[in-house]
Amino acid sequence: MHVQELRKQLENQVITIDCLRKENCAAIEHNELEIKDLKASISKSYLDQQEELCQLLDAKQKELAEVNRIYVEQKHAMENLTERIGASMLSCTEANEVINRK
Repeated sequence: MHVQELRKQLENQVITIDCLRKENCAAIEHNELEIKDLKASISKSYLDQQEELCQLLDAKQKELAEVNRIYVEQKHAMENLTERIGASMLSCTEANEVINRK
């Protein structure tokens, strides 16, 4: 009878080991799925943030190009005004010389 009890205990332990192995495999599979989902979520978040930053950078580059264009226009306008002032001053000086000679 003792051998039968040991055999029964061994069978029960084998069944327990099989159950634990199945539970472990299920837990591992569940964890792997969670890790996969988490990686996908983090990757999507990162890619979304990267896309947002690229759009922001593109907008800033366009804004900078516009500011630069306006700067160049204003610089040319200032140069033209400086030339006109110089010409006016020269003309004024020449007119004063003509008036002073008379």
